[in-house]
Amino acid sequence: MQAKELIKQASICHHESDLRKKCPAHLKERLLKNQKVLEACGRPFEALGLHDDDSFYPPWVIKERDEVFKLIAESLIQTSQVPDNYDNMSKIYDIVADIQSRVTISGKKIKYDMFRVKTGRLATNGDSFPILSLPRNQRHCIKPEKDFLVEFDYNAMDLRVLLGLSDMPQPKVDIHDWIRREVFSNSISRDESKKAVFSWLYGKKIPEASKFERIFNKENICDKFYRDGKVKNLYGRNIQCDSDFFAMNYIVQSTANDLFFEQLYQVRDLLQEQSSKIMFCIHDCFVLDFDKTEFSLLKRIKGILEDTDLGKFKVNIKIGKSYGDMRSQ
Repeated sequence: MQAKELIKQASICHHESDLRKKCPAHLKERLLKNQKVLEACGRPFEALGLHDDDSFYPPWVIKERDEVFKLIAESLIQTSQVPDNYDNMSKIYDIVADIQSRVTISGKKIKYDMFRVKTGRLATNGDSFPILSLPRNQRHCIKPEKDFLVEFDYNAMDLRVLLGLSDMPQPKVDIHDWIRREVFSNSISRDESKKAVFSWLYGKKIPEASKFERIFNKENICDKFYRDGKVKNLYGRNIQCDSDFFAMNYIVQSTANDLFFEQLYQVRDLLQEQSSKIMFCIHDCFVLDFDKTEFSLLKRIKGILEDTDLGKFKVNIKIGKSYGDMRSQ
């Protein structure tokens, strides 16, 4: 097995993106020595404000680093069990690694942590560009290297997942407008309807509960995916859950996350030989650095995203010359 695959397997099996934290005792001295050399070599580039990559280091230093990480991975794999959702986690790992290897914004890499949140939602490391927490008024700093940015965003993905798990067909229109019509007969605003459905979904008692239950079968979903203090979602992700109160949240959010990456991985495959590439993702949306000569790809990408394991999901598209200036299409 190649070193990269070994490291990926060890990371997924031990739920840790930084294998240095899991380094076995017999390799710690060798790891520390290599890390000191890497830090010394990288200091001049840091002082100049340059982003360091492997090409800045002597080849023998990189070779030793890779060998140490391979040995750490081999040691960890011997004491690990492959999780039920390994296939899905492998896809998430590949997408995250691809983004980190290519994308630099304002001199910083996007460094996601795919293990920190129980439901699988991505977090970012402390030295990452703050893509998940960047204020809207600072989004103009994110610009394409190619021609423009394209954002694909699922319409109310959590609710569509809930609807799919309830074996109900997906509405073609905005789901909040659909709920407002089906449950409230258009008697309240979209925002009020949205607030009501999420209040009900996460445990609050409301007068319309029986109407919501006819559409979203929470009880059957919990019976199927939650038992003996553990949630196991559609893609095999296991989450310890000691409270019935949190079970539905874990089921819906983890399934939405893993479904999103199933679709995004197909998009990544489509773009392998193309100029356009995935730039970053934020929960249930992602942004492409897009080459205008590949405009015909947009329809194919949208089709991939819509055609999910839980029905045909509505997808919204925005395009702009910066992330602070995106316009709906």
